[in-house]
Order: sequence, then structure tokens, then C-alpha cells
Amino acid sequence: MNPLYLASGSPRRRELLTQIGVPFTVVSAPIDESPLPDESALAYVERLARAKAAAGLASVQGPAVVLGADTAVVLDGRILGKPENREDALAMLADLSGREHQVLTAVALSNGLLMQSLFVTGLSGSYSAVVGLPLSETAELLGTFGIACWQSPVHTPEVTHPR
Repeated sequence: MNPLYLASGSPRRRELLTQIGVPFTVVSAPIDESPLPDESALAYVERLARAKAAAGLASVQGPAVVLGADTAVVLDGRILGKPENREDALAMLADLSGREHQVLTAVALSNGLLMQSLFVTGLSGSYSAVVGLPLSETAELLGTFGIACWQSPVHTPEVTHPR
């Protein structure tokens, strides 16, 4: 079985992946997260999840499976970026408060030969999907790459492996 790498700086994604008992190593996957002109929110999260998986794969040596994920909040058709500071975060929360909005998440898994992506198509109370890694769907996707889930939790080193 190839080792699993998580191409994400999100502490919540690390926590969630640990919850399903999958050993992994965190790798750096710096990419430009700017939306492209006229890019839909769905296309945006898929592109970023795939780009993170590809960048993570490029940073490791030998056979590996890399998981990339991206989540975007969409309000009135506009993709909200990451807040730049506390004031920006508070302003975003005020804009979202009491208003219907979308939270879109895409997950991509790649081993260099195959890349698969999934979307969360609906949400009814799944905390893990809102914070960026839908556990049930991710576990199913990992299974297609031969990575077993739902084992007892393991300690995961947070080490970046540069090439």
C-alpha cells in the first residue's frame, strides 16, 4: 500500500483524517487560490482540490497517494476568499449571518496515474463536510486507492517532505 500524504495546511483536515484512523503525512502544496475569470464556484473548488493533490504529489519521492481538498463559501454567487485579518473575518460573518449561502467542498486523490475527485452534493448536519473534509465520502474514495480507513486512531507526524 502506498503511503498517504495530505496536501493541506488545514488543522481541521488533519484532525478529521486522524478521526478515521488513516496514517498520513502532511506535505506543503502552495498554489495560487485566485478564482479564474468567470469560473463557477463548483469548478473553482474542483480545480483547487486537484491542484493541491498534484502539487503535493510533485513534492514527495516514490510511490504515494496524495489527498487535496478545497472548500469555498459562496454568497450571492460570489466566492468568499480567506479572511485577511480579524476585521475581515468579522465582516464576512456579518454578511453571512441570517442569509442563505453555500459551502462547497471538493476532494481529490491522486497517485500519479489516476486522479479522482468528489463533491459534497448535499448537507444535512455533517460537521466534517462544512469544515472541509467529508469523512464518509473521503473514506470511500481512499478505499478505491487501497487505503483502509476506520482503524484505531494513529499518531500522525506533521512533517513536510520536500523533494
